[in-house]
This record gives sequence, structure tokens and C-alpha cells, in this order.
Amino acid sequence: MDLTRGHPFRIPLTAGLQAATEAASALRAVLPPDVAVIGGQRQLLVLRLISDDELTLLRPAVEALIADFRATTRALVVALASDAVDEAWSVHEHGEHCRFENLVTGVVVEAFVDRPDDLDPYFLLEFARTEHRHRAVAEACVEGFHDMCRVLDVLG
Repeated sequence: MDLTRGHPFRIPLTAGLQAATEAASALRAVLPPDVAVIGGQRQLLVLRLISDDELTLLRPAVEALIADFRATTRALVVALASDAVDEAWSVHEHGEHCRFENLVTGVVVEAFVDRPDDLDPYFLLEFARTEHRHRAVAEACVEGFHDMCRVLDVLG
């Protein structure tokens, strides 16, 4: 199996979701940590994720991203609690989260209102994709959410 980043390998299955999930777990157990296997309806999806070498090079950028994300979420959550969010930010509270979108810059910050320091891979990736200072991390996450999960598992 030749895995190239950005080109998922699909393994068709005739079995149902339960068998696909079991097959994905078995395959994951024998593959290296930079390969993800996702069981789905009638297929397994195999993804080459960001490598250890790439992560080593990316570490300073990831640390800067995490620091910036946490500082931004803290500031926005404090402003939300005191009803003082700048009008440049659109605010959409939903459950334990709040989505802030800067109407001028397009930066998106999804935050846990009660735990603004928590790192959710999807939220962090969305911030990296919309905040130009963190483009290097966003571009390194070829496989999106799955790459960001690996980034956080290894460096977070």
C-alpha cells in the first residue's frame, strides 16, 4: 500500500459498519502512528498523517499557534462574560461553546466558554486556517482534523 499525504487509500468492504470498525481497529494496531485508519460504511479509509520529522520542524509554529489561540479564546470569553465583546466580532453561543468570527479579518475562534484553554483539534485547525499568522500549521495539516489530532497528540 503506497500512502501519499493528501491521497487517501480506500479499501472497499462488503461488510457492514460493525465489521468495518473492527477491521479499522485491527489495521490500526499494526500500522505506524503516522497512519490513520477510519472505518466507514462499506470502506476503510487509510490516511498518511504528518510525520515525526515534520512535527519536529513544525514545533515552534504549533507552540505559537497554541499560545495565540489560548490568549484569544481567554480574551473573548472574558469579554463575553462581561458583555463587552468588540462589535467587530460576531458571537454565536451554542451549548458549552461560543463561535466568534471577526467580521473584518475573517478569523474564527470557537471556544469552550467554561474552559477557554481547552484544545479541540477542529477548533484549533479552524483558527489556524483563518488566522494568517498560522498558515504554516494549517498547510501542514493536509488531512485536516486527523492531522491536527496527531499534532496535538505529539506536541500538544
